[in-house]
Amino acid sequence: MRTPHRIPHRAPAMRAWSLCQATGILFLSALLLLAVPFALESGRTSALALNELQSGNNNENYWTPADIVRQESASQFTFSPDGSMVAWVTSRNSTENDRNATDLYLTRLDREGPSSGSSGVDADRSPYLTVRLTRSEDSDRNPFFSRDGSLLYFLSSRGDGKKLWAMNLHGGEPYEVHEFDEGIRNIQVLEDGTILFVSQEGDLLIEAQRKERKDNVQVIEDTVTFKPSRLFSFDPETKQVRRLTDNHYPVSTYAASDDGRWAVTGHTRSPHFGADAQPPPSYYFWDLESGKRLRILRGMQTPGSFNFTEDNKGFYFTAVTSSDPEWSGAGISELYYVELPEDFDVAAYAENGDHKSEDNAAESADDTAAGRVPGAAARTVADEVPDPAHPLQPVTVPLDWDWALGSGYQVLGNDVLASLANGPTRVLAHYERRGNGEWRKRIVETGRFNERVAIAAVSEDHKKVVFVHSTASSMPQYRIGELDVRRRDARLSEGEHLVRLNTSLAEKFVAKSEIFRWTGAEDNEVNGILYYPENYEPGRAYPLVVAIRGGPASVTLDWWNMSWAYFPHILSQKGSFVLMPNYHGSSNHGLEFVESIKRRYYELELVDIVNGIEALHQAGKVDKDSLGVMGWSNGSILGIALSIEYPDMFRVLGAGAGTVNWASDYGTCEFGVRFNQSYIGGAPWDSTDGTFYNRAYIEKSPLFRMERVKTPTIIFFGSEDRAVPRDQGWEHYRALQQIGKAPVRFLWFPDQPHGLLKLTHQRRKLEEEIAWFDRWLFGTYEEPNRAFKEDSPLATLLKRDSLAIDDGYFGLRNSERLIPETVPVGKDTISIGRFPVTNKQYQAFDTTHTFHPLQANHPVRGIRVDEARAYTRWLSGHTGRTYRLPNEAETRALHRIAHRAGPRQNTLNHLAGFGITVDEVGILRQKMDLLTADRLVREVGSFPPVKVGDAEIYDLGGNVAEWSDGGSSDEGSNNGGSVYGYSVRDFVDTADPGSRELDPEFTGFRVIREAK
Repeated sequence: MRTPHRIPHRAPAMRAWSLCQATGILFLSALLLLAVPFALESGRTSALALNELQSGNNNENYWTPADIVRQESASQFTFSPDGSMVAWVTSRNSTENDRNATDLYLTRLDREGPSSGSSGVDADRSPYLTVRLTRSEDSDRNPFFSRDGSLLYFLSSRGDGKKLWAMNLHGGEPYEVHEFDEGIRNIQVLEDGTILFVSQEGDLLIEAQRKERKDNVQVIEDTVTFKPSRLFSFDPETKQVRRLTDNHYPVSTYAASDDGRWAVTGHTRSPHFGADAQPPPSYYFWDLESGKRLRILRGMQTPGSFNFTEDNKGFYFTAVTSSDPEWSGAGISELYYVELPEDFDVAAYAENGDHKSEDNAAESADDTAAGRVPGAAARTVADEVPDPAHPLQPVTVPLDWDWALGSGYQVLGNDVLASLANGPTRVLAHYERRGNGEWRKRIVETGRFNERVAIAAVSEDHKKVVFVHSTASSMPQYRIGELDVRRRDARLSEGEHLVRLNTSLAEKFVAKSEIFRWTGAEDNEVNGILYYPENYEPGRAYPLVVAIRGGPASVTLDWWNMSWAYFPHILSQKGSFVLMPNYHGSSNHGLEFVESIKRRYYELELVDIVNGIEALHQAGKVDKDSLGVMGWSNGSILGIALSIEYPDMFRVLGAGAGTVNWASDYGTCEFGVRFNQSYIGGAPWDSTDGTFYNRAYIEKSPLFRMERVKTPTIIFFGSEDRAVPRDQGWEHYRALQQIGKAPVRFLWFPDQPHGLLKLTHQRRKLEEEIAWFDRWLFGTYEEPNRAFKEDSPLATLLKRDSLAIDDGYFGLRNSERLIPETVPVGKDTISIGRFPVTNKQYQAFDTTHTFHPLQANHPVRGIRVDEARAYTRWLSGHTGRTYRLPNEAETRALHRIAHRAGPRQNTLNHLAGFGITVDEVGILRQKMDLLTADRLVREVGSFPPVKVGDAEIYDLGGNVAEWSDGGSSDEGSNNGGSVYGYSVRDFVDTADPGSRELDPEFTGFRVIREAK
């Protein structure tokens, strides 16, 4: 995304321990296949049985937009105090709410999970016992344990979202612990079980009156209703809520010592801080027992990620180092430590006039009440100058690493486990605090996972670690390992899977990928992730799609990246290289690199990208006549610029939420002032070169050079986007539409912010962008017939017409004999008959078999199972391939599919014409008995097909029941055979899958062909 570096929760590279950011994906979900035991035949599981539960989907290994949207993810891992349990949250699709929802899970590390195929909860997810705790269309989140480990607390969207919930882990439903006046956030549990949180006080009178009048008019950056949020405590036993701080401005971040004595808070001091970074936040150290506070960390850029040590004698935090802190500019994140003096007394310093109160400090920094934004010269104020005599002096933790932190840190006792910036990867390091401003560094070895690990949680004894491992070519693995810090080194074991997600997607195609390096602008080395096309052949030139991620102060890691915004594996399976570059201005590459584009926006990044294309061309990998470019946010901004600077280079552009007019962006973007001041330079009205305006805002804005564009462009925008204001999309579209040199298509997603949240919108974006690239780059696009419905009767006729037919008869001609058409269930496995064997096909085996001429394509019926077996033996001898009836495992799988499809096939349910009940079946059959079997049984393929793995077959759920080999002895058995499916006389009872009328007159069979 295009994000300002200074706000940690907006900058994707800032915090390692956020699983959303660590995996680089917007939390998307997937459906899990249920674990169903199947019989083995010849030492292998039946292919039909394995594929049964995937019926109804395209089970080929290629990714689809639906697959991408349904990916699951896990986050918010937390250990129980004794380390025996881990609670976590999974994100999944909620079709009812058209967005992702989150559920709580609990993994017991002291209990083994169910063995494969046994009954139990989520047996395929983990070697440990894992239980799903919540299951609703609401989102449950932020789990944390009580100190004795008996309760799990959590927050939820249930109701109005103002309640704290809990459940007893020994059993029982979730229950409401307490309803707060306002929503709560930033929960921390102290060692005595007290819960700390941040919340507001409630509605002001003016707010209550407006609500009563249903007055929803907004006063932009209204200082009257810019009210504080404060730090509170909650006692779960007494239900008492206590205010801990009396600050005037909202708490933006905080941390408290485990003993509840100390706290550090950060405060946003104006409603326009997000836009212009003014005035800088203020930070305070609190004695929570006395309520006294002391202003700290003056002059530092956006301190955050505060964490106290285990001994409560100091705290760590991060802060940004940059050349333009007045605009909270992009930089590197460094680690600091503050040690509390012995017997420290906040009151002794809080009463010192040298340390101003919060209110006075804010007033000296900015005239907030008037909403005045001072000029750049006024931004360095005396109040922000560090005080060398301050009792709480921060000390820089010597990371001994040029590029500083990569994505955060975790406090282990008094030590630190840190993620270090390493370009397209991150290095894990342990820092042992030894006192006197010294730390001992140990690189943490993670075996085959080195540099591809994100820490999710650490147990209280610092021995167990939940971490995520991923690469660009492997989906995230959620694992638990052992951290072993020795005298000379440190290791994190590979451990075991804590949970397995996305098992239904495990067989999907995954492109080969690598870290690709080349020489970019100013002769600097530039890198990116390069995905290879499927079935790559060295020496052959392929299409290339440059997929540019947002930022600019972000990074493309060697990490799984498959979302509604970027889909490299789909492009790879279409036969294209995909390059995701870390251009100049990217984070994770050091201070000089991330700051290199300030006031030089576009100038280095475009050179980087074009040089990367040329390097691949020189290597003989890509065809420069088959180039495409795509991106979201800052990636789209750079893609648009490429289409202008190199109008003949790219055949297609996908532009999602990209800026074209920096002058309007300055005022309408939610962080426009500080972003544009840092990267473009100055304000639009600043006089430059004797003009009354800032020339850079014209020269840098693509809008004023749009007549150069020839590249077919598809534009995407959310209607509520404030990161890249939505009207940028209108300006972009209208310019291309009016100039008329480039085909353009503009999709507008109602009620969506910068990142699309609705599942239908995510899928539509993917479908549209893929179709656009198929049309203009790959040349495979087929214009859809917009009046044609895929499940219409016409579609059924057209599909039937495309099936194997010989002289009007269904089937294939083989040595002058008509035989059944079979279709493969999966790759390198069995094939199954497209239809039940027909009269005409059976007559090729038994020349005495007779039927009415108009019923040649009707299913053969009224035969015994031994006759069906004899047919398969004859067919095997005639063709030289092995044919048979379905075996026991396949029979069970086929019957389950038939049971699901039956009510929509040629059964009694269909003939009734209404939702018939079991009590009406006998009465209706009296009417049915007036018709002969010839009138009831239809020609094969008269009803829509069903999916069995990859195979699309007909009549499985109706018309005639079908013989199989093996199975349990029941009233349908005959010489070791059994019957599955339903006939036209059968009532498909949803409450009793085995209930059917077994009538040989309405029984036929279908063949299975073995793989070679």
